[in-house]
Amino acid sequence: MRHASAMARQGARALSTSATHASSSTLAGLVPFLVTLLGQDNAVNELEEQLVECARQAERLVNLEFFGNRAPTRRECGEEVEVDGCGERITRAMLLGQRKHALALRCAKQVLEQLWPASFSIEQRYRFYPHARFLETISKDVAEHAC
Repeated sequence: MRHASAMARQGARALSTSATHASSSTLAGLVPFLVTLLGQDNAVNELEEQLVECARQAERLVNLEFFGNRAPTRRECGEEVEVDGCGERITRAMLLGQRKHALALRCAKQVLEQLWPASFSIEQRYRFYPHARFLETISKDVAEHAC
């Protein structure tokens, strides 16, 4: 849960527009690699546009569900709404971020299944051992239950 809480806190700190720009910037850095895999520039552009639209759609849908046609206020975002299994406080922004993240990922998976010719992994989790400078993949279950 701590990993999930830390991820939610990070997500809550970023504004949706900056998150959209950040994802675009990350994808832009991968363009040579993506062109090789997808075979053409316009396929990369289409993939990037559709993934950005997934993030925007998730933002709109969650805000609509909870706040109508407006974004939450800073005060609303900062309100503590629960405590996780590790005793960490959970704010409304964190919960909204988790919902938006889940919707955006569902959409992204659909887009990738249509446009990506190779296998892919969504939300791969890692454990880093700093003293050994070793990185290993871990399951979602292990990541969510680590405090």
